[in-house]
Amino acid sequence: MKIYLINMLFLLIWAYCFKNSKRMYCIFAATQWILLSGLRHFTVGNDTLQYLVKFEEVKYTSWSRILSNLFEYIKNPFAEHSFKDPGYHTLVKIFQIFTDNYRCFLFFIAILFTVSMAVWIYKNSEMPWLSFIIYSSLFFAFYAVTGHRQTIATALIVFIGYKYIRERKLWKFLALSLLAFLIHKSAIVFVPFYFIANMNITALKSVFILGGSFVFSLIGKPIYAPLAYTLGFGEEQIEESVGGAGTYATILLLICIFTLICYPNVKERREDSKFLYNAMFMTIFTTLFVYQQQAFMRIQQYYSLFIMIMIPEIVMSFEKRQRALVSMCGTLVLIFYIIMQNPYYKFFFM
Repeated sequence: MKIYLINMLFLLIWAYCFKNSKRMYCIFAATQWILLSGLRHFTVGNDTLQYLVKFEEVKYTSWSRILSNLFEYIKNPFAEHSFKDPGYHTLVKIFQIFTDNYRCFLFFIAILFTVSMAVWIYKNSEMPWLSFIIYSSLFFAFYAVTGHRQTIATALIVFIGYKYIRERKLWKFLALSLLAFLIHKSAIVFVPFYFIANMNITALKSVFILGGSFVFSLIGKPIYAPLAYTLGFGEEQIEESVGGAGTYATILLLICIFTLICYPNVKERREDSKFLYNAMFMTIFTTLFVYQQQAFMRIQQYYSLFIMIMIPEIVMSFEKRQRALVSMCGTLVLIFYIIMQNPYYKFFFM
């Protein structure tokens, strides 16, 4: 845990050093997270060792088998396959043309995801330091030290794809979505956002969406397990109790509800406010499922990342003299959350 707290301390130091340069701040902050992700011990992250095994399997799998699995998957992506999400294995096989070192592959994923995220934050966040603090407390545990397939898919469809959603370039967005889907099929849940993002927000529509989401989360239980299997979540994930995921879901719901209350202030500041708030509605909708099925944490993560943009916008809506107090209070809460979680970290050379 100490490493993560030191990391957050440096994120605050860089915020002071580069308060007049968003670009430099994002470069330094991204570099920190790339190093933390790439230099971690293989015991850090629930799936890091499992992905090491898969990495070695691909090394000794022929190109003909890799491509055969990929083409079979394209024909029927929801059938049973020997290699799940073969687009990921194809990417690994391509990477192994250059090197078969798993440590290098960890750095490759860290660079792809973190640089994409840093550019996304740079272009969309009014307070990059706060965006990185939010990431470093709420999202890093999956994207920085655990996931491979969904981490790559998220970088493609959310961080890069958001540009095409805003510009209303459907075919470019769908091309990225297809690539992300081949790497992790759960990416399909973000595709509807292209059509939802630009919807007008009214009080009546807000009540309808929130009420409908709550009702569906209660009566839709029979479809949860089949949907989770269809999206490629393992049986062990589906049968887990909600546990700590319920606490995490509650935090996200409270944040989203708070952002909805502040919508009028943000609407005056940003032309893409509808996009951001519709992302919050989708976060609420998908997060409610988590109370019934922990596997759906994987789904809501595509939308909940927009909290990194929304929270800074809300802080900016306060009067200038109040912003420092509000942002620092929020930062202290996030630091306290990290301390309570007590996440494990170890460098590979320790």
